[in-house]
Amino acid sequence: MPLPQSGDHLVSPRIGYQHHGLFLGDHQVIHYRGVSAGERSGQVAITSLAEFCQRQGYHVQHHGMRTYSREESIDRAYSRLGEAHYSTLLNNCEHFVRWCIDGFHYSKQINQLIATGCIAHQALRTVARQPTLAALPGMATSTALNPSATTAVTAAVGVLLGSSATSLAAPLAATYGLYRAWRWFRD
Repeated sequence: MPLPQSGDHLVSPRIGYQHHGLFLGDHQVIHYRGVSAGERSGQVAITSLAEFCQRQGYHVQHHGMRTYSREESIDRAYSRLGEAHYSTLLNNCEHFVRWCIDGFHYSKQINQLIATGCIAHQALRTVARQPTLAALPGMATSTALNPSATTAVTAAVGVLLGSSATSLAAPLAATYGLYRAWRWFRD
């Protein structure tokens, strides 16, 4: 894989999210270090490309229209070097890189998480409002899931996972997790 150009937006996959950084050249990346980085966790720092990738590889996120040139983006990144105002939801590594390049804070992955949480929350509310029906003779009652509620739950999980979910158990379990995350975020 050829080296990226100075000022490129790098994205490295992680389990459950993607890590973002701005390539400075000479195998160096400036980014918000994760909370597991020890003493310098949650700070804007310069690390090697290898340390940034953590053996996960990377790809270049292209920006069709950049507000700031590559050089200006690098200057903006340096202006925040050492900053320690990391917030997963409000000021993360993606927010940082997009600010350097486009001039505004934006995180697509956080917006998708929030949208998925909203869909999941609505799906759970729909499921909870379903009437209680008698189960098989001699068994306790159970809550019925109508097709629209099942579709809403499956769609919420599909948005998160990037594929359609087919079994009902997996979407409900994942939706419950999203619902709990959404409640934690709201509180």
